[in-house]
Amino acid sequence: MPPAWQSGQVGSGVEAGARVRERSQNSAPRAGVACWARVRYHRDLGERPAGERVKNQLWVSALAMVVAAGLVGCEAEESAAPATPGELDVVSDVTPDVIAEPDAAEPVVDAAPWPSVPPSFKVGGLLGRFTPGMAETPTDVPLDLAPTHLHESLRLGDGEGAFSLLFDDGPFCGRIEGGIHVKETTSYTFTAVAGDSVQVRLDGIPVITAWKTQEVTTESVDLVLEKGWHPIELIFSSDPFRAILELWIAAEGELPQVVSGDNLGYTSKVPENSPSLWGDVEVGAPTPYGVGVSYTATGPARLKIDALVDGELVTVTSDELGVEGHLTVPLKPGAIAELSFALYDAWDRITTLPGDVVFAEPLPDFVPGGMLGTYYSDNQHNNYLAQRLDPGIVLPEDAGEGTNGSFGMPTQPDTFSVHWDGGIYAPTSGDYTLYWGTDDGQRVFVDGQLIAEDWTGHAPQYVSPTVYLAQGWHALRLEMFENYGGAYSHLEWAGPDFVRHVTPPDVLGAVLPEDNELPPEVITAEVFTSWQSNNNMNYGRAILWFTASELATAEVVMTTSDDAVTNHEETVYSEGFKHVFNDLPSGPVIFYIYLTDRHGVTSLTTKTVFGEVPLPPEDDD
Repeated sequence: MPPAWQSGQVGSGVEAGARVRERSQNSAPRAGVACWARVRYHRDLGERPAGERVKNQLWVSALAMVVAAGLVGCEAEESAAPATPGELDVVSDVTPDVIAEPDAAEPVVDAAPWPSVPPSFKVGGLLGRFTPGMAETPTDVPLDLAPTHLHESLRLGDGEGAFSLLFDDGPFCGRIEGGIHVKETTSYTFTAVAGDSVQVRLDGIPVITAWKTQEVTTESVDLVLEKGWHPIELIFSSDPFRAILELWIAAEGELPQVVSGDNLGYTSKVPENSPSLWGDVEVGAPTPYGVGVSYTATGPARLKIDALVDGELVTVTSDELGVEGHLTVPLKPGAIAELSFALYDAWDRITTLPGDVVFAEPLPDFVPGGMLGTYYSDNQHNNYLAQRLDPGIVLPEDAGEGTNGSFGMPTQPDTFSVHWDGGIYAPTSGDYTLYWGTDDGQRVFVDGQLIAEDWTGHAPQYVSPTVYLAQGWHALRLEMFENYGGAYSHLEWAGPDFVRHVTPPDVLGAVLPEDNELPPEVITAEVFTSWQSNNNMNYGRAILWFTASELATAEVVMTTSDDAVTNHEETVYSEGFKHVFNDLPSGPVIFYIYLTDRHGVTSLTTKTVFGEVPLPPEDDD
């Protein structure tokens, strides 16, 4: 056995200047003496009792360039072929001691694996330290940053919006460090994804470096690691447009997995530059079923909230350790809640913060039967038009006209907007999915919280948020706008014990306006007449628009020049109406409008509106 194996040491050449790098596919062949070998790095982990010193060992598969074949007892040969893509070079600034791999049956001195959890680590993630600004090189990332986050998974960025928004969506850099555990001694492929700069260090050695790539880049390296724990550090710098960082690992013959969970550990001692644990909380405006609480902390910490709600203790704790976060405390409608707050950091330090008392809003008096829609004659919710009690949000079917209409309201078929306010009743507690399809943009609010949004112009398209609802009524608000082309709005749902279907009127409720104790009256009325020629069919058309002083039903009686009488009834309570009459002869038309409000009171006078259907155009022949 060579002396280096017996002593458990690696030659000074490797210790002095070894660097690991991935050879690209375009690397030129190297001339010289080549020999396949395993190079083993040792790193002391601190003082240990005699005979129990444990060393961390990183095995790197490499093509070792040596100056004399006799160093390892293998034959010298000229290396004329390029290396296989993905092979790793171990290149030393001085001649390294290359050590042949020992026989498998021969015991290796000082090769004992780490204990299950080294005393220097706490299982649960890696510590993140970040600061605003970009770094030109890995060495430009400060070393003295205080910890800000504990990352339980190394898949950050697109899937974790908070990572991208660490510094108000601006560029930042930092270090993520701790330990990684591997279950067996074998070959592993590490793959880093970053936008745009990352350096991965394993046992203090850079094994992946992709810096200032100006894009989302992916780099991989193959390493042979001994079973146990290994110190790991990721040095990162975002660019002005994105913050993405992922690290994947794949044992030989297995599929890649994100580095996460119990395979990660962080220092068990409070870092010297970590400040004392303190924080602040901000309590939002309560809703009938909950109140939001935002918090900040001086280091990675969880917030625990004990809430005494109507005499019942409810405890809520944040899922992740961080310097900021948001929680929602469940409340009961109309009840008082006493809130107490405590921060728990990554090193089990505890700090209590000043408490608060909140009053949950009582539930409105929702009247089952539909939601109150407020309609606007522009697509920005500015120009108020009218309100209507829509029994179901199934439009345009429930309002006629087809998709080229304006949901039966007295306005043009394009560039209008609507919001519906009211409540939805959950028959049992559980998860409910709301499916709302619109043409064009849509937003969904439940209990005052925005839970889904697609505020863009598009063809009929659904959002489908899932939300937990306690049994009972919950405030629901739907917003949409229509630009051009077809108009569409369908609300469906699925619950704990039923499949998806159209949301029925009996689970939708509205807070109805107070009775003004006056009979309903017609406020405005317009008639638009024209002569239509479609598919060899010629006929007169009249469109009647009118608005009422309050929610009311309407009956419209029309007479034409040939004394024909047509009756239209609108049984939905509304302030705005549109009636379309086809197949009319040329000549005068007269409309008589009768209104009845929600209390059965009818208008004192009949509104009479006159129009004139034009003559058909003369035939050019």
